[in-house]
Amino acid sequence: MLDLYSSFLEAATTHKDATAIINGDNSCTYEELSSYADNVCQSLYSLEQPLYIGIALTRSIDLFAAIIGCLKAGIVYVHLDLELPDQQLSYILNNLSIEHVITDENNLERFKAIGCEALVYREILNPPSVANSKPYQTNPNCCVLYTSSTTGRAKAILLSQQAIMNTVLDVDYLDLKPGIRVAQCNSTSFDPILCETFWALLYGGTLIICHKPTVINPKQFADFLNQNPIDILFLATPIFHLHVKYKPSIYRNIDTLLVGGDVLQPKITRHVLLEPHNAPRRLINMYGPTENTVMTTMHQVKLSDTRSCIPIGTTVKHSTSYILDENLKPVKEGDVGELYVSGDKLTAGYVGKEAAFHNQAFITIPANQLYLNHDKPIRIYNTGDLVYKEDGLLYFVGRKDDRVKVNGIRIELEEVRLALLGLKGIEDAYVTAHKHDDDTHHHRDYIQAYVKTKIHKQTAIRKQLKKTVPKHMIPKKIFRIEQIPLSPNGKINRKRLHEYIIPFAEDMTNNPFQSHYPKVPPRKVINLHRPRILKIRANNSQS
Repeated sequence: MLDLYSSFLEAATTHKDATAIINGDNSCTYEELSSYADNVCQSLYSLEQPLYIGIALTRSIDLFAAIIGCLKAGIVYVHLDLELPDQQLSYILNNLSIEHVITDENNLERFKAIGCEALVYREILNPPSVANSKPYQTNPNCCVLYTSSTTGRAKAILLSQQAIMNTVLDVDYLDLKPGIRVAQCNSTSFDPILCETFWALLYGGTLIICHKPTVINPKQFADFLNQNPIDILFLATPIFHLHVKYKPSIYRNIDTLLVGGDVLQPKITRHVLLEPHNAPRRLINMYGPTENTVMTTMHQVKLSDTRSCIPIGTTVKHSTSYILDENLKPVKEGDVGELYVSGDKLTAGYVGKEAAFHNQAFITIPANQLYLNHDKPIRIYNTGDLVYKEDGLLYFVGRKDDRVKVNGIRIELEEVRLALLGLKGIEDAYVTAHKHDDDTHHHRDYIQAYVKTKIHKQTAIRKQLKKTVPKHMIPKKIFRIEQIPLSPNGKINRKRLHEYIIPFAEDMTNNPFQSHYPKVPPRKVINLHRPRILKIRANNSQS
C-alpha cells in the first residue's frame, strides 16, 4: 500500500494546477505546495536524523507544507499548539527529546528560551544550493499527538501511517473525489485535523482554513460558510451546539457535517433536522479515541434519533468493537460494559514518559475469550468508556471514571447532565463528581452541576429536576455560569468552569457577603444586577 507522501505526490502530479489550500486571501496550487514541501524536506536532510521534529506554526499554507516535508523526509512530526503555555511546551519537548522545532519569526526567541533549536520556516524554504543526495526514506510512523486526558496528564500517542491511511482512504460514508472542498477548522492539537488534511490533499481536493476566532463566533462562521462553499465540515460537538443555538440553519449548504468529541445533545440537534431544506445533507455523529486514529464508530443522525439519546452508531471499517465486563468477557446485548477496540486503525501506542501507561491501555488477549473462531491473540485498546448495544447500534453511557456512588447508589454523571439539559430554561450543563473525606475520614462523594441558564433561582431548577430524576441524582451543588469554557480543541475545559460562575439571585438576596460559591469578580456581580441598578437610577432621576 502507498504511504501518505506517495499518495499526496500522486494527487499533486495529477492535479498540479488545482488549488490545494485556501487561507483567507492566500492560496496555493498542488504544484506550489509540493515545491514548498520539497524545500522543507531538503533542509531537514541537513540535520542529523532526528527521531522527532516539532512543528509550531499557526494553521496556514506553511503548516501543511511543513507536514508534507516531514513525511517526505521520513521524520515523525509533533504538533506544538502555540496556545499552550511555555511550561507545557517545555514538558512536551523534554518528554520526547525534541531538539528542533519548525516555527516562524515571531516565536523564534520563545523556543530558544525554552531551550530548543528553532528552525524558521521561511529560512528552510531555501535549502542548501548543493542538493543533498540523501534518498527519500519512508517511516512507518507519521506523527505524535497529545490526547486530552481525564486523569489530568495528556498522553503522547504515536500514530502510524498505516492507521491514518486506513482512516482517510478506505471510507464508505463520504464521497471523496477530486475537487472536494474540506473546511479546516480544528486546532493542531485535535486529531480531526488529520482527516481534514488528508481527505482534501490525498484526493485532489481543496483545504479551506477557518481560524479559531471565526469558528467560535457563530455570526462570523455563518459568513464564512456563505462565502466559501464547503462539502465536508468536521466540528467538535460543543462548537456545533454553539452554532445551532445561534442559527439552526447555519449548515444548510453543507453536504456532510461530522461532529465528535462530546455527547451530542438531542434537543439542540433536533432544531437542525426539523426542516430538511435547512439542514446539511448528512449529519454524522462520530465517536473515537485518538488511540484508534480519530474515529471508531459513526452514525448518520435522523430526526427520530433526537427523541432520546443519540447513538454513536456502528463500528467503521478496519475496526472491531467489543463490550466487555470486568473479567474481559463479552456482555449480553443491552447490558452496559466497557468499550474495547481492535483492528488496523490502532495506533502504535504511547511514547515518552507516558509509555509506562501503554500496557494498561493496550492489552493482548486470546481470541477465544471473545468467542471468535480462531486462536490468534488479539491486541485491544481499553477506551475507558461505558456503552451498551441495542438493535445493532452502540450508545454512549459515560466515562468509567465518571461513575460515582452517593449513599451507596451508583450514578452516571452523563445521565444527570442529560436530565438537566432536558429542563426548560437550561441552555447548557456540565456535571462533575466531587470526592472528599469528611470529619470521620469516610469517603463522601457528591455531584455538582454547572448550568448556563436564565433561571435566577436554584430552587426552581431543583423543583423541575425532582419531577424527572430520583432524589439521589439531584446535584448537591448547582452553580450558575456565564458560559461553558472550551479548550483550544473545542472540548469542554472543566478546569476553568469555576472562573465563569455567577451567583443565583437568591444567593445574593439571602447573604450577599458569604456564600459557598467561589469568589466572584465584582464586575460579574454588577453585570448580573445591572438592569435593576439602571432602573433604580432612572426612578431616582425622575424623582
